[in-house]
Amino acid sequence: MLWPKVAVVMLVYYIAGWAMLAHLFKIITAFRIRNELKGERMLGLSGLISILVGLMLILRPGAGGLAVAWLIDLYAIFVGILLFLLGLKIQKIARVSKSV
Repeated sequence: MLWPKVAVVMLVYYIAGWAMLAHLFKIITAFRIRNELKGERMLGLSGLISILVGLMLILRPGAGGLAVAWLIDLYAIFVGILLFLLGLKIQKIARVSKSV
């Protein structure tokens, strides 16, 4: 690789842009489904955390590969837990609606 530091910074910017843009739609979806689903806060919270992680990555892109890897790991675990809990809530609602 010709410029490894530039490649790492560009990768960090790519990940930050993805986290902010893709998860902005999670927040929009949470607002749209708030009348149908009571657990939409978890979806919105995971979107907000994703945007904050993206901002942190943009503000500190040279923090180093290891720090970025840890940040991405913690982010993935936390957002995964929130989405798992949202899935359980949706599954509960689906069971209730089938029994009616």
